Amino acid sequence: MAQANKQGPLPQPVLPDEQQLNHHLSRLGGVWYVRHLAFPTPHTPVTVRRSLKTCDVAIARRRRDHLLRQLSFAGGAE
Repeated sequence: MAQANKQGPLPQPVLPDEQQLNHHLSRLGGVWYVRHLAFPTPHTPVTVRRSLKTCDVAIARRRRDHLLRQLSFAGGAE
């Protein structure tokens, strides 16, 4: 749960914490994918799944983190 300060609740981190190392990751046929939401319109969420092109979970986590950072700086997924 988010902590609060005088301005309101503090934002939640974009990237997963230590308890959820594989958050946003799924594996299909041995290849890791990242899943996230995109909002093509303000009221229409779309689930996006992108291949991370690896069978190694450690590499998949680094690629996921990099992708999510890029999306957060770009202001969205699409």
